[in-house]
Amino acid sequence: MSQTPSDTSATLRDVLFILFRQEKRILLFFATVITAVVLATLFAPSVYRSEAKILIKLGKESLADPTLTNVINPILSVGQSRDSDIASGIELMKSRELAEKVVDEFGQDAFLSPSDAKSAAGDGNPLTAALNWLNDLLTPGEGSSRGQNAAEGQREDAIEAFMEDLDIEVSKQSNIITLSLDAYHPKLAHDALQYLLDAFIDKHIEVYQASGSLKFFEEQAASLKEALEAEEDRLQALQLEYGVTSFTEAQTLLMTRIDDLKQSIDETKGNRAAAESALDSLRDDTKQLPQLVAIQKKSGIPNLTANAMREDLFDLRIQEQRLLAKYEETSPPVRSIREEIMQAQSLLNEEALTLTEDIDGTNTVYQDILSSSLKQHASLRGLDAQQTALNEQLLQSMESLNSLIEVGLEAKRIERNMDIQQLNYLTYLDKMEQARINRELETQQLSNISIVQKPTMTIDNVRPRRLLNVIMGFFLAIFGGITFAFILEYLDDSFKKPEDVERGLGLPVLAAIARPRSRSFFSKSVSTRQCRLHKGPSGWGLPPAVREQYKGLSDAIMGTRSEENAHRCLVVTASAEGEGASTIATNLAFTLAAGGSKRVLLVDAQIRRPSLHATLGCPQSPGMVNLLKDQVNENDLVVTTEISGLDFVPAGVLGDELTYLSEARFYDAVDIEAKVRTWKATYDYTIIDAPFVTPNASTLLLSEISDGVVWVIAAESTRKPVALYTQTLLSRTKAQMIGVVFNKRQFHIPRWLYRFI
Repeated sequence: MSQTPSDTSATLRDVLFILFRQEKRILLFFATVITAVVLATLFAPSVYRSEAKILIKLGKESLADPTLTNVINPILSVGQSRDSDIASGIELMKSRELAEKVVDEFGQDAFLSPSDAKSAAGDGNPLTAALNWLNDLLTPGEGSSRGQNAAEGQREDAIEAFMEDLDIEVSKQSNIITLSLDAYHPKLAHDALQYLLDAFIDKHIEVYQASGSLKFFEEQAASLKEALEAEEDRLQALQLEYGVTSFTEAQTLLMTRIDDLKQSIDETKGNRAAAESALDSLRDDTKQLPQLVAIQKKSGIPNLTANAMREDLFDLRIQEQRLLAKYEETSPPVRSIREEIMQAQSLLNEEALTLTEDIDGTNTVYQDILSSSLKQHASLRGLDAQQTALNEQLLQSMESLNSLIEVGLEAKRIERNMDIQQLNYLTYLDKMEQARINRELETQQLSNISIVQKPTMTIDNVRPRRLLNVIMGFFLAIFGGITFAFILEYLDDSFKKPEDVERGLGLPVLAAIARPRSRSFFSKSVSTRQCRLHKGPSGWGLPPAVREQYKGLSDAIMGTRSEENAHRCLVVTASAEGEGASTIATNLAFTLAAGGSKRVLLVDAQIRRPSLHATLGCPQSPGMVNLLKDQVNENDLVVTTEISGLDFVPAGVLGDELTYLSEARFYDAVDIEAKVRTWKATYDYTIIDAPFVTPNASTLLLSEISDGVVWVIAAESTRKPVALYTQTLLSRTKAQMIGVVFNKRQFHIPRWLYRFI
């Protein structure tokens, strides 16, 4: 594609470049569109329009259809009824049945365009008439069927044309419908629209008729009334049998009693649990309390044991005094007696001097707790009896409730059937009344359709609008041509500018050789022959601007030269034929040899399509081909041209006996690598005009043995996929890409405009 997402943003110069580059196509598109619009406007038949307006009121058709149920046809609001009536009326006016009636009334040809009617009738076409006559003569049995099929097809086309020419619109927030019909004659448009309105009103009345429904509703109402009375008798008998007026209220009362019984049972269970807990507590208390307790206490009674122990202590003290009289205090007898005294004193200290005496009697608390236990036991037995009675009452009430629920369900079914029968009965009574009203209205042919504006008849046509068509065609031609130009530019995947080559291939552009401008409007460039060498005083017949571009190319080539490769061999090639590689090679060789300071050899390596000998005015033979035939010495191949410092090696004439030989095998047979080394030793520059790369393997061979490749790409001619494929083939060899020569570049923008942008 011409642009990629990575490209820089487009400028005004880029836009003008596209427009001026595609100006021929834009002008051709413009002329084609203008011509088509003018011809279509001039030869298009005149179309006339008739308009009418009708009002849809809320009348009998807005009522619900008595033959439908409320589920299918619910009660609608006024707004919903208005919208539905208008939508139904529009669909009815667009029906095919009404269109067929109008077409049959006014004829098929009335609604077909004059050209279609003439074509269907075969008028003005002798060839068609002759063919039909011959076909009828050969197949007489099929003539009538073919004519019938043609008539049916013509009628079908007329019906479709009428339905397309009929336009129906609804005014906002109103019940008015506007109808318009286009025809090829004003009276036809008026009469056909009037006939359509009459047919629509009749069809509208017919559609909303409900004939025969009154008797049906009367029979259904009577049947429903009998069924309703039977259900009422069943319900009354059931109420008398169980002695209730309302099974729901009886169930409610019984359920209330059951709830009270359950509450009483719960209270009884709670009281019994409390009684059992109290009884257990009393039993525990009786186990912990003694039956007898002290009722009297006597104090101050002497403690005989303490007195006896005091006497023994006194005796031990006497014995201590006696032993002290005989022994020392540290003697064992004295220590032993003192220990006894200390023990006796300790025991004496533990004994009280006086004692208290208790008198026991019956424990009154124990007797009270025992009495309460007996009372709680009696209460517990009473609660058990009460709970048993309440459970029996609850069971009886539950059985009664179950029986009452079953009977209540039957009563509800009867009541539900009664409600359904009553609703149906009332519905059928209402629909019976609606059916009676509708029958009376249909008898009087009343409708809710009113004609607000009768069909008009004008003498001014509505189509074609010649001035508007020309203006619209003019703008369509301009903008369509510009759009067409950008589409072509988007689809064009060739290189148009040197920047496209650098972005697409990643190679430097050594020079951009322009194609000289032409003063002719229909030819932007001159022939490539003007870019070739011509004999003359200067020896170079190029325009000055192009000559400067070739000088820039030679400077770029010389700039890549160094002391190591002072003698260089360059291959000039292209991706395809006709890109100007031979012209570039010739002019490059002349530029390098200009002034006589450098010796340049130009080699024509295109042995199958040689052209350089004609450009240089040299003989074609002997040349490279003669080396293979051993017809000439190698030194005799070089031809000295009239240009100082420029020698030439022609391709020679390839005979029939060598046509089978490929170019790669040919160069291998003549040992082209050795020839190149010889040429490099003799000349400063050796320029080889090689065939285009695809699919010539000889160019790849020459690229490997040369010092560099100069790739020629023709502007707006070389496609990017082809160039990428060529680059892939060259990258597989050891060739060194010097750069690209962008040939035949065109400057589409005029000079006077280019200076201002």
